[in-house]
Amino acid sequence: MNVFPSTPEKSVRSDAFGRSLKTPEAVATNVRRACGSGALIALAAVLGLGCARAPAPPRFQPYESVAQILADFELHRADDLYRFGYPRDLAGGNLFRVTLSRIDNYETLYPGQFTDILNLARAQLYERLGDYGAALKAYGRVGPNASAELRGAAEQGQARVRELADVAMRRADASGLSRYLADLETKRDDLNRLAEKLAGTPYQTLARMEAEKADVQRALLLFHNRYVLPGGLEPALKNMRDLCERHKDSHLANQHKVLLADFYFAAAKDCVALSDPDQLGFDAEQFESLVGQARELYFDVSQIDGAPEKLEARAKLQALGAFGRDIRDRLSDQQK
Repeated sequence: MNVFPSTPEKSVRSDAFGRSLKTPEAVATNVRRACGSGALIALAAVLGLGCARAPAPPRFQPYESVAQILADFELHRADDLYRFGYPRDLAGGNLFRVTLSRIDNYETLYPGQFTDILNLARAQLYERLGDYGAALKAYGRVGPNASAELRGAAEQGQARVRELADVAMRRADASGLSRYLADLETKRDDLNRLAEKLAGTPYQTLARMEAEKADVQRALLLFHNRYVLPGGLEPALKNMRDLCERHKDSHLANQHKVLLADFYFAAAKDCVALSDPDQLGFDAEQFESLVGQARELYFDVSQIDGAPEKLEARAKLQALGAFGRDIRDRLSDQQK
């Protein structure tokens, strides 16, 4: 039996908090009334806008323009590469090589665009990276329809690269060791004179880099053939010391010092290999002199913060120390 009297359903109900709630029938009545007053048109417009198609994404554009690609190179075009080395990008890569790759990628995506400008830039990058043959070909691809400014720059660059390549790519006479050494010395001197002639241009630093390369090649040849050349070890070491002095302003100066230390270290090992420290004929004084010279050079480079050769010099200094201690221990055992 129902204890609550039955009452007709009302259009307004209350929730648990006493707030009025409209029944579905009441909501439908309100919508019909709104339709009669023209609100349905406004509602349809709002719904229509909400269902409208999303705007189309912007059309694909190149990730970077030619100006962006060449901007960094333009900043470093006149850098003294002999003194400061190659500029680096944010990732630590060679900026000139990275720029070449970006040019290649751009031409793959957009062939035929800005061809003359890109060929001129590519030639200038190749020459700074030491590929003179590729630089000459790139200069030659600057077309006749290019602007007078571009054609003039290409012709001037081509002439200077050819002049530099004629000396830098000259082959030494390999028929004999003495002739080869003499040709390397002549090549170095010719490159130094060319650097003076090209003073004030980016080609001066390229000529100095090539002269330095010929100098190092000659020093290596002298040292590795010290047993067959007149004078033996001392002329090879003196030549390397002179090289370090001549190129003390180079960005490779620390590398040259490490190479000279390597020469001293190798000579000290020769002392041990050719004369057993356990025998009486071992020249301990010469051995200590060679080890001391190597130690001083390695130590100097190992103290230069930021130098790429710092860790190499430190590791070789430790190896030299272990080698020297072993020989001294063997000598001290003989004196007991």
